[in-house]
Amino acid sequence: MRILKDNLTETMKPYVKFEDGQWRMKPTKVDAAIDAIMETYGSEGCVGIITNEFGRVFFVVYAADQNRLRKVKEYYIGVTVPNRKKKAAKKTKDSDEQEVISMSDVFKPIKGDNYVILKNIGQLSAPEKGWKKELNLVQWHGKEAKYDIRDWAPDYSCCGKGGTFTEDELKELYGVLKQLFEPEGSNTEERIIEKCSWEELYKKWDDLSGYAPESIRENLKYSRVDTLSGDRVVVSLKKGFYDAVATDESRCILTKFISEIVDKDVHVELVESSLL
Repeated sequence: MRILKDNLTETMKPYVKFEDGQWRMKPTKVDAAIDAIMETYGSEGCVGIITNEFGRVFFVVYAADQNRLRKVKEYYIGVTVPNRKKKAAKKTKDSDEQEVISMSDVFKPIKGDNYVILKNIGQLSAPEKGWKKELNLVQWHGKEAKYDIRDWAPDYSCCGKGGTFTEDELKELYGVLKQLFEPEGSNTEERIIEKCSWEELYKKWDDLSGYAPESIRENLKYSRVDTLSGDRVVVSLKKGFYDAVATDESRCILTKFISEIVDKDVHVELVESSLL
């Protein structure tokens, strides 16, 4: 059965609810909804769990049209935020993990007395006594948001001294660091590609994509991957970058690159996403 919005509505009816102007799905129903899609549509449909830059998580249904995927509909699941424990005395190894807030919660950036953390970009150092050094997008004192590097407490209630950068300054810093760690004449194409498991590919993709062959590297700057059952990998590309990667030559290069990372042959499916 070919996926259309009309018949998809019937398939998804037990798992979603229309609320506050949008279709929503409880996190507890995600697995059952995936099974329903696979059972009803087989190879003609697939599902991606997509997180946008604001931490909002969506259950996205795609239809397989020839050699590309077409997004049919998306359902809001919740938001991903740091799992902050109120009782600091009872620290556990899970205190820095993330959790998906239920669909009834309203997404709010992490707010302090004089700052708002709009986006967590990455952790730069291993936790020390619970604190961690991170690169975030932070708005200080209500002013324009800047990229920010500093140490934060586990619950983000306080922080250490650090530095802030505009986007242009961060690009300049990237150029300086590239010269420092990639001297002129070095060939980054010959670097050994870091291996990772099939399950970890989506978590490490932001770092790994920076080691992609030069011909496709820039087009993967705004992308994400989702691994599906079997050997299928969905690569979501920011609008405007899809066409450059969708050529036979670029798709072949990308497929080979991902296959080397997970150490097995994969089938790559490309999606143009407006959520990135």
